[in-house]
Amino acid sequence: MIVVDDERWPRTVLASALAAVGVQAVTCASAHEALQELAAGGVTVIVSDQRMPVMPGDVLLGIVRDLYPGVARVLWSAYVTSDLIDNAPACLILSKTGNDGGHGSFIVDTVARLHRGAP
Repeated sequence: MIVVDDERWPRTVLASALAAVGVQAVTCASAHEALQELAAGGVTVIVSDQRMPVMPGDVLLGIVRDLYPGVARVLWSAYVTSDLIDNAPACLILSKTGNDGGHGSFIVDTVARLHRGAP
């Protein structure tokens, strides 16, 4: 699994939370880094932030869809819009927002289940 976010705090928090439930994730600070990790193989899920410099998450996930069709794609953003929902090449779109009435654990559980191949 790969977690991509240009902001260090969200990517490390998500990766740490995933590790706590037994899912190891490589963290990447850019789309370019993520594409290098994907090329190495063995990736089942990519979780990407939307708003990143150089290449936004929806563009990254479009490339992943085309080059690695077996990789599940999750867009994880605090800025989910109807246009993004309608057009993003993601299998799943999750919002980063919420004052965590269980929201954080929902994200971790959902992504972990996707990684493990559970419906």
